[in-house]
Amino acid sequence: MPSPAALEKSLQTLLNERATRANLAYFRQQAQVDYRAVDVADGAAFSALIQDIYHRYGRLDGVIHGAGLIADKLLIDKLPASFAQVFDTKADSAFTLMRELRPDSLKLMVFFSSVAGRYGSRGQSDYAAANEVVNRLAWQMHWRCPQTRVVSINWGPWDTAGMASEGVKRQFRERGIIPISQQAGCEFFTKNCSMARSVKSKSLLEKGPGQRSIRSSCRKCDQNLRPKARCRLFNRYLSSSPTAK
Repeated sequence: MPSPAALEKSLQTLLNERATRANLAYFRQQAQVDYRAVDVADGAAFSALIQDIYHRYGRLDGVIHGAGLIADKLLIDKLPASFAQVFDTKADSAFTLMRELRPDSLKLMVFFSSVAGRYGSRGQSDYAAANEVVNRLAWQMHWRCPQTRVVSINWGPWDTAGMASEGVKRQFRERGIIPISQQAGCEFFTKNCSMARSVKSKSLLEKGPGQRSIRSSCRKCDQNLRPKARCRLFNRYLSSSPTAK
């Protein structure tokens, strides 16, 4: 018999698929929709998809990068394969976009990052590292694509959407941060996509009932940053860990 966790995961998958179908049906009432599914962690397949879009339509005007997964554990308890999967899903797919997107037609590039990358989050060293890499890539794209509006939104936990578990939401509430409502998140997203070109990454946290705290910070991009750097970091940690002796 499946465990409660497995049943919950299966249920969430079904609900997500239902929501996707409903969204596609709504969008198809307004415009032509070409829906594709691909594993963005598969760099070759993801690159081929992007190239096919250019071949079929001649351009890409806007991209929203929201890839990510979590597998929360303290760093000392993480396995290298698990660390790599969490890190690569977000960071490597962002590098693929950097390689394949053509600046001449790109008007908008939005990265969905996380406050975990800015402020850290217990059990999320891999996820936090990946999100900070995405923040820096956004800076690099900003300088490479001067005509493109590039935004990296460092989301806090969402109330009725997103990946944050109830346990994570509880930890944030104990720190005085309430989950982002769907309305507030959508308004923040729309506002920051429509603003003039900026050099800032944006963080959204909800602090207290109805009181919003938005922090903006600027950081120079590390031009030499590469995805495989996480291997050196992780191996260095393992070599110094008491459990590796």
